[in-house]
Amino acid sequence: MKDTRSRIKIYLMLFAFLNSMNVTAGGFGSADGDTGFGKWDTQEVEEEEEERPKDVYPEMSLQMAKSFTLYDDVDDGQTLVTYSFYPEVTGWHVFQTYGNTDTVMEIYHNGHSIVPEGESDGDRGDGNNELHHQWLEAKERITVQVYLHHHMSRASVILNVRTEDPLEELYKPSKLGYAKKFWLDPGRSYFTTRFTPKESGWYNIETFSDDEDTVMEIYNPQGHSMVAAGESDGDRGVDNEELQRKYFDAGKTYTIQVYMEDSDDEGFAWVHVWRSSWNPL
Repeated sequence: MKDTRSRIKIYLMLFAFLNSMNVTAGGFGSADGDTGFGKWDTQEVEEEEEERPKDVYPEMSLQMAKSFTLYDDVDDGQTLVTYSFYPEVTGWHVFQTYGNTDTVMEIYHNGHSIVPEGESDGDRGDGNNELHHQWLEAKERITVQVYLHHHMSRASVILNVRTEDPLEELYKPSKLGYAKKFWLDPGRSYFTTRFTPKESGWYNIETFSDDEDTVMEIYNPQGHSMVAAGESDGDRGVDNEELQRKYFDAGKTYTIQVYMEDSDDEGFAWVHVWRSSWNPL
């Protein structure tokens, strides 16, 4: 009997202990998940973003431009190319073609053209090439289509996309595919940025402005100019803009300086670094 009472007493003590910890049928802890060691997170775990399905078209990126050859006859090869693009950030993007030809460009979102009517062959790039500014939302799929103007028979084309860096990034180092936008006037005669490539190779450095004539200097890590005498205002970009192609070594920092050809001019200008397997010059 004494052993029985002892067992009952132990049982009651154990029951009181467990009850003080709010043990439920589902396990230790109260209904709100308090175990005495911190609360359980009873909210549903946010599902990881699903990986998007493989696109039917090759994808463009800010890191490397697309290069291809077009023909006007389907028997000779491709008569047009179509690429998909998923913006990394929300903001202004520029799609531009390069080459000695007359190209036409269409840009679609959700199956609808976002190029103003009549401007798909606007020739706002270099020569008869295309250049289109578009405000895009991050991760919203865009399709870009390029083909030749009707009187062209064959052409080699480079298609590039770049995006505008936010204003708060202006004085941070340049990133591949991101354009710096800045204001130049007699009181602020030049803009300087730096670029450190992750890979060694050929890089294109380009300026653009609001109908002004820009000049560009590029300096190696030792501070010496990499632009040949007389070529800092070579006007090899769009209209009177600059386009240089230089070999950069990975991990080394290069300095890019942009200013107006006429110090009395003023306006917005952009500079960006991009890559292509073909030479845009």
